[in-house]
Amino acid sequence: MYKQPDGTFLFSPSDLINFMGSEYVTWMDRFNWDYPGKAQQDEPSETDNILQQKGIAHEAAFLQQLRDSGRDVCDVSQAADRHAATTKAMTAGREVIYQAKLRDEQFAGYADFLIRVEGTSKLGSYHYEPWDTKLALKPKPYVLIQLACYADLLNATQGT
Repeated sequence: MYKQPDGTFLFSPSDLINFMGSEYVTWMDRFNWDYPGKAQQDEPSETDNILQQKGIAHEAAFLQQLRDSGRDVCDVSQAADRHAATTKAMTAGREVIYQAKLRDEQFAGYADFLIRVEGTSKLGSYHYEPWDTKLALKPKPYVLIQLACYADLLNATQGT
């Protein structure tokens, strides 16, 4: 959840997943925007930190695997305006877009990867699919919701 300058909120797939798991989490997120510093978040556990580091390493290894295989990878993770950089890379037809920012009026998120595939769209004879890197052996429901959100956000740029 992010409060925009006009006072409206921009939501992410994580916000949707958190709400589905516990409305209280969403209530607390909103409380923290309305009353900054009044409530403190729990510190991440050592297990949380280890899992986060493993996840980052897994994503980095997959990114390197794509590069090593000769794929055209466009990394927008450090761009000042990641949404604009993502749109530019999509319009240019880059094969892989890493850390793409997708958004519409009320929703935004960062897809680990956008992968170009053949098919008709507003972009031409190709479109993009969101891919995500996770350590789990089987997809969990929240991952599927996250990917569905990214696919929906892609509609604004590619019309499919």
